[in-house]
Amino acid sequence: MITVGFHGNTAGTSAAGNDIPTADVPSWGSTTFDGVTGIFALLPFDNQRPRPEFTQAVNGGVLSVDANGTQSASAVIEALWDFGDGQTGSGLETSHSYAAPGRYLVGVTVINEEGLRASTHRWVEISEVTLFRQSSFPN
Repeated sequence: MITVGFHGNTAGTSAAGNDIPTADVPSWGSTTFDGVTGIFALLPFDNQRPRPEFTQAVNGGVLSVDANGTQSASAVIEALWDFGDGQTGSGLETSHSYAAPGRYLVGVTVINEEGLRASTHRWVEISEVTLFRQSSFPN
């Protein structure tokens, strides 16, 4: 096993002071090009986190979302949603009604059969909501 950094950096701290993400990988190698040696890692596709993707459609104040486009080595078995207004939901396909117009950061966390999870977020604009008003009739 070897610990390598991503995006051509080595493990540790970048010049800007940011932590550089690292990972232990089972297969690795190095190559030299124009006097510069780089380390590369070979990761098997299985046991990798899924790559979540979702589509959305807005109709009035109702947001419909679909995470069936998620790429994963094994089947995605669960999708957990955060609708950005304090409400949550679950399911690969679901919908949510907003109480007020606004810009909401919607997120989904997908989990595959291997128990690996990954998340993504996207801003969604709700420009109008449909309010239902109960009518009262005189007795």
